Amino acid sequence: MNPRSVRNVCPMLGLVLLARCSSDPPPDPCPSPLSGVNERLAALPQGASAWRCVPVGDERTHAPDDLPDPAWRALRPTGGVFFVRAGAALGGDGSRSRPFAGLDAALRTPAGSTIVLARGRHSVEATLTITDERTIVGAGTDDRGTTLDVARGTSGLVVDGSAATLTVAGIKVVYSSSASSSQTERLREIALQARGGARLTLRDVLISGAGIPSVQVDGVGSTLDADQSTVREGRGNGVVLSGGARGLLRRSVAVANVGAGVYVERSHLHVVTGQLADNGAGGIHYREAGDATGGAASCASDDPLAESGPRDCLRDVLITCNGISGLYASGARTVELWRSAIVDTRATVASSGDGLSVLGGARIELDPDLRAHAELPLSAPEPDLAVGTRVLANHRAGIVVSGPGSSLDLRGSAIESNRQGGVIVQDGANLRSVQAARIANNTAVGLAMTETTTVTEITRSHFLATRTGMFRSSRGEILVGDGLSMASAAGMRVTQSRFEQSGRFGLLLSGVRAEVTDNRGDGNRYGIGNYNPPADGLTLERNRILGAEMPPATLPPVVTR
Repeated sequence: MNPRSVRNVCPMLGLVLLARCSSDPPPDPCPSPLSGVNERLAALPQGASAWRCVPVGDERTHAPDDLPDPAWRALRPTGGVFFVRAGAALGGDGSRSRPFAGLDAALRTPAGSTIVLARGRHSVEATLTITDERTIVGAGTDDRGTTLDVARGTSGLVVDGSAATLTVAGIKVVYSSSASSSQTERLREIALQARGGARLTLRDVLISGAGIPSVQVDGVGSTLDADQSTVREGRGNGVVLSGGARGLLRRSVAVANVGAGVYVERSHLHVVTGQLADNGAGGIHYREAGDATGGAASCASDDPLAESGPRDCLRDVLITCNGISGLYASGARTVELWRSAIVDTRATVASSGDGLSVLGGARIELDPDLRAHAELPLSAPEPDLAVGTRVLANHRAGIVVSGPGSSLDLRGSAIESNRQGGVIVQDGANLRSVQAARIANNTAVGLAMTETTTVTEITRSHFLATRTGMFRSSRGEILVGDGLSMASAAGMRVTQSRFEQSGRFGLLLSGVRAEVTDNRGDGNRYGIGNYNPPADGLTLERNRILGAEMPPATLPPVVTR
């Protein structure tokens, strides 16, 4: 993996940083995710301008004993306990004094048993299928712990059927590097797989170098519950949920996979504290609608899998240095983000590099738990800004919402230093609300709404320092630098917000039906540009948005390609 260097503006620190999207860990503590990828630490928002470093991923520790007691992983066996030591004499009975020589022999013990793997490397030469209840415990994931070394072209452990339950703890799973795999073989190299209603639980597990994907959970009733686990350097997607499966990742990491970190198709995924970093095809991809009752009833719960509902929950998640799109959501589903960060998405293919892509009827809510400020009186103190999710320094737009049925609702967000726009809402999508947000230092536009978009409310938000740059849309290109640009948008209310230091218009209105009242700001090239036809459903009252020059008599035309 080759490190790359790009210059990014970090407005939180007021500095220009040299950001390295690589696996080299930055010093601890990490002041912001712009300082580089560290698969052991997630830099998460803390308040309006600070970051906190949170340990994530597998523990990289080992048990003191060669054959550990399973309780060292806080597991209490309910059935028999059997031991495995690679290279032990054949004919063992699985006792501590006469361990089995391989995992395949241990899996022939009665259902409900716990299998303890000794420190060292254990070879898996053929796919091992589990159809009952099992627990497999190792001595840890560091170099002195337990490693399952899976042969190329082979699936590792397959958990199959509604009666099957597998818990894996304290184990590193790797693929042998002795042979190169063909495309067909990589499709079989799934380190851990649950299907047909099976349940897979991971505790302190590290999976490295698997195929396409590394972990797969498929089918209605199939579940993944991973805590303090890492999926890295896979040659496809890191984790795949499909066909109605449900997944929960706690304190877990997907880093440096060739595909997406996590790919979710017609299924539901929740992430509670974690990191998706340096993946080639995106951090998290949600595709197609999820079942209306397969997600979470409430994202406020510590266990979103406990109660079924329509939502996918991402809380305290760092999505950084991924290719194509940091978070991609399409299809009729609702995804909530709480106190998360989407940072430095790379433009690895044409027309990519957006932080958050909302398409095909998806609905995204950023920090919906934050208190709404829409009904505060004008005399009330100004609320704290940017205390929630941050979308920073992405190589194209920070957020793109496109297509009928797609919608965005954000509160307390910071959308900053994105290279081709902060937030773009277009092609019939809906911007439900923007409250107590800081949209600053973006190139071309802070927030742009074009082509029949609808809006509910923009209130008590700041649109600051939009830099002049080329804005690209389906209609063509134009050199702009607008804080808030609204064209052909309807049903909106813009109030009690600031528009300052924009390279072109602080606020641009063209063909909109809106109520725009009690806004202010200065330092713009032009203050308000009003290009609405007279008496066309626009109310402008009590605004003081100033510019250094008078606005042009006519709106500059789009330069078509």
